[in-house]
Amino acid sequence: MVFTQDSGAPYGPKQVQKAFKAILALAGLPDMRFHDLRHTAATHMLVNGIDLLIVYRCLVYSSADITLDTCVHMFHSAQENAAAIKDEITTAVSWSADLVAPQRAIAPRLHQKPE
Repeated sequence: MVFTQDSGAPYGPKQVQKAFKAILALAGLPDMRFHDLRHTAATHMLVNGIDLLIVYRCLVYSSADITLDTCVHMFHSAQENAAAIKDEITTAVSWSADLVAPQRAIAPRLHQKPE
């Protein structure tokens, strides 16, 4: 048991949810269900590169498809991030004459027109 009373008996879902909401309020966090932590954990695992099947097995979803459907909102921001990174690494580079001239001196045949 994760949450037990002093007697060792488990707390019921409503008791856990009530305590969780009190903790959220004290921490100044937005209201959510305790179960939402499960989805948050799945999202963070996927964002940090943990394989979908590992996440599915850790959280014991009924299928990997359910895991993916639950966390699909995360993939939109990940796609935007990937696009920004691709844009950053593929930005056009202008070569100065100083950089090009030594390359031509080293390998002049590469820069000659075929006869």
